[in-house]
Amino acid sequence: MNKLKSSLSPRTAFIAFTAVSCIALAYHALIITQVIPYANVWGGRLKSLTDMYRFETVSVLMQLAFPPLAWLRYRRAGSKTLQKVLSFVFYGMFGLLLLNTLGNIVSTSRMEAIIFTPMTFIMSFVALRLALD
Repeated sequence: MNKLKSSLSPRTAFIAFTAVSCIALAYHALIITQVIPYANVWGGRLKSLTDMYRFETVSVLMQLAFPPLAWLRYRRAGSKTLQKVLSFVFYGMFGLLLLNTLGNIVSTSRMEAIIFTPMTFIMSFVALRLALD
């Protein structure tokens, strides 16, 4: 844990987390507008447009929340209680991103497995860094 803290500054973690969240938002917009077929996401398990809209809504809402939460954590804004809550939130994000990495590994979508497995794996440790700060 200390090695992670010393090798990745809070500023770099915040910038990386925000940048990847913005890229992910653009990707989700392409899915919602059907520029990218929804068969290429969620492990290839979506069966209908309704499923896609439901799952993508959750993804977009989470991606919209990530940058402001990362900023609050990086800037250490708010009370000590808020910072403890944010630390807990980023530990949760770490866990979710690790689970997402496992999902990407077993995805039926080759693109998802190749592109998003390393990205979610790296982002999980960026979230961990923000949790530790």
